[in-house]
Amino acid sequence: MAVEALGLSPAASSTAPAGLFACASVDGASAAAVRTFHGDGVHWLSSSALANRAAGVGTTRLLAYTASDRDAPHLVLEQGLFGDRVQGVVSLWPRQYWVTDLDYLHTYMAQAPVEGLRTYNTILNETAAAAGKHPGWRAYVSPTAEVKPLLATAIAYTFPAEQESLDAFRGAALDVARLWVAFLQAAPMPARNTAALKALDARYFGAVTCDPGNRIAVTLFGCGLGTRPWRLSLGPDVAWFDVDLPDVMEDKGGLLEGAGADTQLPPPNSDLTGERTSNSDGSSWAAGSHRFPLQVGAYSPVVCHMLKGSLQEALEAHGWRRDAPTIWLAFALINYLDSRSADMLLRAVAAASVAAPAAAVAGTVMNAAMVDMIRESVAAAGEAAAPSERPSPTTAEATATIDPETGGSMDFEDALRRSAGVQSAATALKFGVRGDVAAFLGLYGWEHADVATPFQMEQMYGVLGVGLNYPAELRARISAKHGRPPMASVAFGRRGY
Repeated sequence: MAVEALGLSPAASSTAPAGLFACASVDGASAAAVRTFHGDGVHWLSSSALANRAAGVGTTRLLAYTASDRDAPHLVLEQGLFGDRVQGVVSLWPRQYWVTDLDYLHTYMAQAPVEGLRTYNTILNETAAAAGKHPGWRAYVSPTAEVKPLLATAIAYTFPAEQESLDAFRGAALDVARLWVAFLQAAPMPARNTAALKALDARYFGAVTCDPGNRIAVTLFGCGLGTRPWRLSLGPDVAWFDVDLPDVMEDKGGLLEGAGADTQLPPPNSDLTGERTSNSDGSSWAAGSHRFPLQVGAYSPVVCHMLKGSLQEALEAHGWRRDAPTIWLAFALINYLDSRSADMLLRAVAAASVAAPAAAVAGTVMNAAMVDMIRESVAAAGEAAAPSERPSPTTAEATATIDPETGGSMDFEDALRRSAGVQSAATALKFGVRGDVAAFLGLYGWEHADVATPFQMEQMYGVLGVGLNYPAELRARISAKHGRPPMASVAFGRRGY
């Protein structure tokens, strides 16, 4: 009804080219299907069904998310069968705070846009009155903390799986659906309070995605030849996306293959438990068949020029979802961009994080004073600054020095050589944060921002860092020039965590 009335089109994706995705268990007892649509005024509408005939359970759900350029409510219809009982939920999710916005409350809850339709309040009250006349009807209260407050004004009941009860509940559901379609067909009303709309939308996305089975996405920009997905035991609920330029990803792919690293995506012929049975090319797969197995649930190499192409489109083509909790990583990258490019990247990350119930960003950042000091030091010396004078390390200290690529111990002298090599490339540095680094992240909408210095990172992880010795006179002069001491740090920003 909604698809035809609103002229919606199938929402194609890499996993559902025609907007339809279906799967079944190996024994055929369980099956599931999802259809998705979008169009003018509708961000997306999904209709899904899951059933296990033998167990006598099944659920159908319709979620319709209104576009962000208007303030009409979202639509939620759900009906689940559990043996001889049915759980039903029907709701219009408000997108303004109707406790204080009485105009919004009146517009969408107390009136209908066309004659002949019942208002939402009327449907709600008449269903409640009818429930008292149907034996076995009980008001439904969700045990999930994220969902419970969203059902405060919902039509939510459990009732016997009998035709009379099913007809009564479906009648209410159809009336609410017709009302929602009529609101969308009426002249669009732009949101008067966009901040409230965004906050409530994020809350709804969080409720829908609070299932522990939903994956956390980790996106690493400028991944280079890093091997974190094979070294860090992050677990099956993490999907990892490496993002870099075409030549880098091509070289990395060849090196990974030569080393015997597992880079296969989860195959389409996995059963519903998620157990992996074969590679994406159809060949057999068995745990331990690779020298370096992935330590995450999925790995995706994404070729993208982050400043020229669409970051979100590139990630979505590899299965990333805008409503999935995402951690964005940018190590040894931001300071090598000019100020305009750094701003573009951070704005793109912020925009891609709006729909997620939780998101975080982390990266290495130098302030402008640090960049200035490195440049001046290299220019004056004509070569990398000398490593700081440290006493010869004990065997324990040398063992504690961690190779950033392999995760194993690294020879102390080799650590010093690497440090000098890093500084010799200092002429490539372009951007330094002016002012407080945490406040800088806050400009891009991160609610909680903080920084950790290299010394603090050493203390947290018990590794031996390699310092660089800059003349005290140079450090003092640069500090006076910028009004703050030179600092390199790991910056963190988060929202919803």
